[in-house]
Amino acid sequence: MRRKSKTVVRRILPLYLTYNPNRMTDGFGAQGIRVMGIFSIARFFRLGYLHNPISEISDINELVGTTGRHSEFQQILAELNEYIKFPQDNFPTQNSNFVDIYNLGFRKLLYFGMIALIFRKSIILRICLPFGITDRMPIINYYGKKVLGKSKGSKLNSISHKRVVVVHIRASEHSPDKIRQQLGPIYYKNVLNQVAEQFKGEFHLIVHTDFHLSDFGASGKTKRVKAFEPFLQECESMSNSEVNHYADIRKVIFDMTHADVLVMSRSALPYLAGLLSGGEIVFPKCHGHSPLRGWIIQDCADFIFGV
Repeated sequence: MRRKSKTVVRRILPLYLTYNPNRMTDGFGAQGIRVMGIFSIARFFRLGYLHNPISEISDINELVGTTGRHSEFQQILAELNEYIKFPQDNFPTQNSNFVDIYNLGFRKLLYFGMIALIFRKSIILRICLPFGITDRMPIINYYGKKVLGKSKGSKLNSISHKRVVVVHIRASEHSPDKIRQQLGPIYYKNVLNQVAEQFKGEFHLIVHTDFHLSDFGASGKTKRVKAFEPFLQECESMSNSEVNHYADIRKVIFDMTHADVLVMSRSALPYLAGLLSGGEIVFPKCHGHSPLRGWIIQDCADFIFGV
């Protein structure tokens, strides 16, 4: 007699969560942490999840660079979406009700959960931001981190016997929003001094910045270039180091997610990499989102802002 296979009931409510990719089409990192947060909330509360990949990026140059490779945009975006591709549930075919939510919080989630429970309606919440929950309970992000860790495999080992330290610098030199404070070179120098002491100087350094290489050869250098240039020259002079300015985003993400130590800037892209990484994460206290347990909290210093 054939034994019946056991089925695991994951969902406890006919409530589904999905990302609304049309509400805010900013950078890949910012949208990536939303997708991961929405999936993690769904799994934490045993709700349904419908996957929506990122479809638009506000600044196309973030993906194709400044070389005009616009024809490659969709291909590169498809590759990046593989980093945050989550398994989804079957789409509810009957009595589906769509509700747009800008920033999901606990009260809204409880409210629509009760509506779905009482009326047994399939409700699909199309969410823009999950931070009303994930920033209050960042441990929820481990649900997405665990799933992606299994699907992508373990962190690759470096070809070098030395530890790989990746530093992400966001100076916002080419950002339309220069009002937001960004960390200056003193912050990064302080962190690298601590790393050098920890590893006794035996590490391979990779620096990624959002400067353009041409910024440093310009006749009239801006205050951001002048502030960072001595520090970056010091990094370049170190043995076993490389400094990359506005590198291919695929290389930037690969380097950050595979680093033994990732030094984050105040940017969503390294935050997403930190969620995907199995390495040690140095997190600036002033970032804006909440750190995961085990991340090393670093005091902020030396802010740069304004034109």
